[in-house]
Amino acid sequence: MTAAGTSWTDRAPCRGDLRFAPADGPAASRFAMLADAFELLALCRDCPVRAECIARVAPSQSGFDGVCGGHLWLDGRAIASAYGVGPTPEEPPLQAACGTPAGARAHSRRGERACSACRQAQRDYQRERRRRKAQKAAEFTATEMSN
Repeated sequence: MTAAGTSWTDRAPCRGDLRFAPADGPAASRFAMLADAFELLALCRDCPVRAECIARVAPSQSGFDGVCGGHLWLDGRAIASAYGVGPTPEEPPLQAACGTPAGARAHSRRGERACSACRQAQRDYQRERRRRKAQKAAEFTATEMSN
């Protein structure tokens, strides 16, 4: 979060432009995406949130097709970059436990940022834990009310 109630996507110049991820937008094929690539990469070149974009989308691990973080991706591989944008930032490599809360803890022990699969697994775990805790509290309250 950057300021109260705003996220990094609010600062992205591509916000709302569905051409950046053709599977989600109007581009019916890779050819349509390639036709727009130079215009889209130009928007990315000066984007203040390129790093956050790469971290959230995890294009190399998700097999992303589209424009993300100043790079054009096909099947999760950067095939072109906006002028002046350096090499693609690498995500932490996937480990055997990636995609689990234990994997997120392992990233933390190694002093690295958790990969996107581990961050999602940790969020899911915390959500389920809060749900179970609320359920136990409701059951306890119901038991106390019946006594």
